[in-house]
Amino acid sequence: MTVFLKKVVLDTNTLISGLLWDGNEARILEKSERKEIHLFVSMGILDELEGVLVI
Repeated sequence: MTVFLKKVVLDTNTLISGLLWDGNEARILEKSERKEIHLFVSMGILDELEGVLVI
């Protein structure tokens, strides 16, 4: 039986919320770690995330 996982694209704000706080956004990241969903982000989003997190 083939299992199709949901594909999820997150923006920078959602990624930051998921990394820093314990809420629905964090649940999304946890589902990705457990391979319950496929998580996608673009290089642009990763670049923006790096710019926001670097002080």
